[in-house]
Amino acid sequence: EVVSLDLDESTEASLASTEPGCHLSPNEWHAALSRAVELRDDDTVLIDVRNMYETRIGYFECDPTISKLDPCSRKFSDFSKFVQDNAENLHSKKVYMYCTGGVRCEKASRYLRQCVPGAKQIFQLHGGIHSYQESFPEGGFFRGKNFTYDPRIAVPSAGRKNDVVGACMLCLTPYDDYTPQWRCQQCRMLVLVCDSCRIQVTGTGGIGEAAACSGQCQPPAPPGQLRRQRKPCKFGNRCRDKTKCSFLHDGEDSGGTASFGGHSRGALILCETCRAVGGPTFSMQSVIDSKALGN
Repeated sequence: EVVSLDLDESTEASLASTEPGCHLSPNEWHAALSRAVELRDDDTVLIDVRNMYETRIGYFECDPTISKLDPCSRKFSDFSKFVQDNAENLHSKKVYMYCTGGVRCEKASRYLRQCVPGAKQIFQLHGGIHSYQESFPEGGFFRGKNFTYDPRIAVPSAGRKNDVVGACMLCLTPYDDYTPQWRCQQCRMLVLVCDSCRIQVTGTGGIGEAAACSGQCQPPAPPGQLRRQRKPCKFGNRCRDKTKCSFLHDGEDSGGTASFGGHSRGALILCETCRAVGGPTFSMQSVIDSKALGN
């Protein structure tokens, strides 16, 4: 099986006999979205079936009246929970689903049809974003880049090669390059960390790990300890969890052990108190501004 929702055998069997969403060619898809924008149709819902790291660098965007739902999935099997949680909201809606090449939508649209029988209509983009970019090289309704599972990693529309919709998770500057392969320490999902922030964190800008991919994904206790010169912690001995904090506290040797991400290129692991300086998604810039990293 190419893609799996990790369903039980009986559900899988019932999906096999369920019709998928109505396939729309790229031209039909574009025309349908154009009509929805013209009519300001608030019954239209766009669902991106891809994983969170894919949606961060590219997506379809129409009129603000057209609802966009991002399941924020870390893996495709998360989509089933998203449907269950949003079944009521999708009732009586015209649902337009898309993914990279159309494969995931085949199963996702069947599951949606089964769980939300009250959905007015369910459509899926035939050939996915890949086919749409070929039909609309100027970009059309697609913004940013299409994430691919091959050496290209991200493919822009021919007419929008410089269109960047992603952002560094630390400083929030526009950024969409996954080639450094930075990953969340907790769930191992790819995250976007710009060149300057990688240098700030590691001193080298090489391959590494970010503290957390979102406010819901908290970094675990590190698997090992690493000796490194440390900067003073802004909170000093008021820090709530000095065992996990990478900064120096009163009475500690600046050359002593510090908790990092398991290898010498890992990013700093911050305790809840220090990470809270930048809010739930931790902004490196706010920590720098607060002098938590020193001068």
